[in-house]
Amino acid sequence: MLSKSQRSLRARVAAHSLHGQRDSRELTAAARTTFCEKFEDLVDPDGALPQAERQRRVEQLRHAYFARLALKSSRARSQRSRSADETGSNASKDLSPIGRRGESRKDALRPEVRAVFRRLRREQNLTQAQLAARTGGAVCTDAVSDLETGRHASHPATVEAILSVLRISMERVRALADQNLPS
Repeated sequence: MLSKSQRSLRARVAAHSLHGQRDSRELTAAARTTFCEKFEDLVDPDGALPQAERQRRVEQLRHAYFARLALKSSRARSQRSRSADETGSNASKDLSPIGRRGESRKDALRPEVRAVFRRLRREQNLTQAQLAARTGGAVCTDAVSDLETGRHASHPATVEAILSVLRISMERVRALADQNLPS
């Protein structure tokens, strides 16, 4: 039986293979059409509006739909942040806010802290893939690499999952990083 992370990897392989052989727009055309028709049915169920007005209204409903999704996402992130603060999550205090998708995100963990994560993983004789697998699918190998290299800022939940696998607190990681600073 495959683990959750192995099933995820298997699905990624299948998706990349499919999209490598066929045009992605062609594969998703029917779903996009159905999605757009949903808005047309809401705007003009009887088909009485002129085409230009119907399209204008459909576009406004689509904007409202995606704005509503963005609001829900923002609320969920705020709730997770409040929840982490209430539980005393220390990893989130060491991280700056994560940038928007596509933006280059500033490294939020000091290089010394990243080096401690790398050293602890190696001391436990774990590869990045093995460490990611031990999080039960909460973290992928790229996220472990990003944490250790600082290529991208790591999400607090990623840091928490890795801390749990390494069986160490963020305070201890910080203390180890401070011990290794040149004086």
